[in-house]
Amino acid sequence: MTQFLLILALIHVAASTLARPLRVVVWDEQQPAQKQVYTNFLGNQIAAYLKNFPDLEVKSVSINDPGKGVSDAVLTNCEVLVWWGHQRHTEISSAKAKQIVQLIRDGKLSLIALHSAHWSDSMCPRRTR
Repeated sequence: MTQFLLILALIHVAASTLARPLRVVVWDEQQPAQKQVYTNFLGNQIAAYLKNFPDLEVKSVSINDPGKGVSDAVLTNCEVLVWWGHQRHTEISSAKAKQIVQLIRDGKLSLIALHSAHWSDSMCPRRTR
């Protein structure tokens, strides 16, 4: 959790140097089990906290939203993608994963991968399914 707070602080510092708010999207697969601890899901909790920073424009999306929460419209209006996933990574298509990776490589998108995102095919497009 300390590392996550450090990352948030760095985002805040970077955003404060821009002439406009930094656009952040928090993606969450919203597992029903999350509701045992986070009544409004973890991604929404993270987004609610980030909205306290006036130099961030924050949107919360989920895998249940159109385009699995990572539609072209969402990604076009995003500079930082905070990714919280655990079990449903394979529901994101390889094509969408490659698009996200290309945006990162092109310097158009920054990624903060939380929790079990390291198992995500979406974050590791070379991995075979």
